[in-house]
Amino acid sequence: MSSSSPRIPELFWSFLRIGAMGFGGPYALVSLTEKVVVARGWMTMEEYAESTGMASLAPGPISSNTSAVVGYRLRGLPGAITTYTAFHLPAVVLVIVLAAYFQQVESLHVVQGALKGVFAAVVGLLVAVGWKMGRSLIKEWKSGLVALLAFVALVWFKVNPVLIVIGTGLMGYLLFRPQGRS
Repeated sequence: MSSSSPRIPELFWSFLRIGAMGFGGPYALVSLTEKVVVARGWMTMEEYAESTGMASLAPGPISSNTSAVVGYRLRGLPGAITTYTAFHLPAVVLVIVLAAYFQQVESLHVVQGALKGVFAAVVGLLVAVGWKMGRSLIKEWKSGLVALLAFVALVWFKVNPVLIVIGTGLMGYLLFRPQGRS
């Protein structure tokens, strides 16, 4: 925690807004969180990418885990509790409200059209996040090779993401360990 870290109330309101504005699923929320955290100087892109990487190792949606990891890195356990709670509060309220009315409006053309637009935007957000993280994390050919193999394994061979994380961890150990050590 640096002295420039945000205070708990600032974390709460920032993550409440992220949760309230974050439509499109976990990866869209990771993109939105990155924009807030990095733009405000709370973390560098590399620190944020590291946090997202750590968050992807835990079970559950990456956006939820990322909010907790970012909060923890910025303000310890109180920060993690604050960001996680604030991040989820809008979704909890929205789900309760929507559950009461969704069956009445799901067949409306305006609702179906809006959802198609949101889904298309999510694809764009995912590509943008992947591009930014790739540019900040892939600095040499070995990292590029690991990323490419993970992509091919997931997209073409439909390998379970857990196996990809384990496999790329092993590849990273073999490719990046200092020479002359085991």
